[in-house]
Amino acid sequence: MTVERVGLRRPYANLAGELDAQAQQIVESMTTAGVQRLIFVTALGIYDAGPGRFGEWNRRKIGPMLGPYRAAADTIRSPDWTTPSFESGREQARHGG
Repeated sequence: MTVERVGLRRPYANLAGELDAQAQQIVESMTTAGVQRLIFVTALGIYDAGPGRFGEWNRRKIGPMLGPYRAAADTIRSPDWTTPSFESGREQARHGG
């Protein structure tokens, strides 16, 4: 299903399964439809931003499983797709990537 087919102006994505492939499809659909905003939910800790003991616990418990979530988020945040107008006005976790 594409964004254009559904007629969404601000789609929401909370993915499971083949995350990076799904993220790529979202980018392609949104580009085709001219949609520039997305509510995209991944997983806590993909950019290793958790502070203190909680961050340590998070890395230990789920850190090894976060790779696909990080790859999907990186696809969504790709400079080839993301524009300054898309970036403005939204909050994001501080990260190193």
